[in-house]
Amino acid sequence: MNTGLLIAVILILIVYVIARSRRGPASREMKPRIEPKPSLETVYQGLRNMVLCGTRERFGLASTSNPTEPWGVVMDWGVPSGTATVMALSDGSASIYLSSGGGYLGGQNQETVRNAALRAIEVAREYPSEMRKTTEYNLPATGEVIFYLLTDSGPLTVSEREMELRNPSHPLAKLGNAMQNVVTQYRILEEYKK
Repeated sequence: MNTGLLIAVILILIVYVIARSRRGPASREMKPRIEPKPSLETVYQGLRNMVLCGTRERFGLASTSNPTEPWGVVMDWGVPSGTATVMALSDGSASIYLSSGGGYLGGQNQETVRNAALRAIEVAREYPSEMRKTTEYNLPATGEVIFYLLTDSGPLTVSEREMELRNPSHPLAKLGNAMQNVVTQYRILEEYKK
């Protein structure tokens, strides 16, 4: 797990503990309250938002050569069971979050995953001029793919139908393939563990 992600998780835990400790004495004397587990969707949205709303500094990433050079890439993919979010950062970390639950975090300690993440960042550097700035992070419809480039000047986005990205001559196919390679490398690792 990279340092920035670890710090974010620790901060969330600290806020949770502080919020619990601020309850009045009367509420502590009552029967212990069983906290409901957060829903899969809540956990998914929290992880996704942490990346999309994060900064290079918060993640402890090296400076880029210019404000529009990507230090992170996020691909939201509308699948029949919900959304799969694949992210890659310039330190080689890569994660996959599934709205239906599960996924993978970190990956920079696995050479194949780290290399796939770094390749995705390298490919993403070809795309800023083809994307528009955004402050909205809508989930894709089934069969839609939304790309976000995370830059110091703010997030950039573009979307396309998954079917169109299957055409190797499509302008976004190279970026889509680079992000799919992150998924592939995690799948290979999972198969290897079996």
